[in-house]
Amino acid sequence: MTQPNLNILVVDDIMMNRKLLAAVIKKIIPSAALTEAADGQQALDVFQRESFSAVLMDIQMPVMDGIEATRAIRAVEKERKLEPVPIIAITAGAFTGGKTRCLDAGMNAYLTKPIDTKLLHMTLKNYLII
Repeated sequence: MTQPNLNILVVDDIMMNRKLLAAVIKKIIPSAALTEAADGQQALDVFQRESFSAVLMDIQMPVMDGIEATRAIRAVEKERKLEPVPIIAITAGAFTGGKTRCLDAGMNAYLTKPIDTKLLHMTLKNYLII
């Protein structure tokens, strides 16, 4: 069975985290195209130019955090009448009410670092055809 063309946006302010997530995603979905952004503003900018199958979004970043970026992405989708892309929170700092805040902002799932590869695989499988 041929996998569909999947384009996944990986957003994290730490380059090593982006590279690690990209490597894990490539193991799960070898055919996936990956785009990286270093903060929420970059993610929003690239989201407005490209189409994505999913977004893996860090929460605590400079310039624009993941919560604000998610709200902005959801506003763009609504304005352009686009189907909502799955946005998965990826965070190192579990903070009080963090999961609720992420889901309330429009994220679909919440994962913590270090990433559990099996859990990430199951989460992506829930939202993508893989």
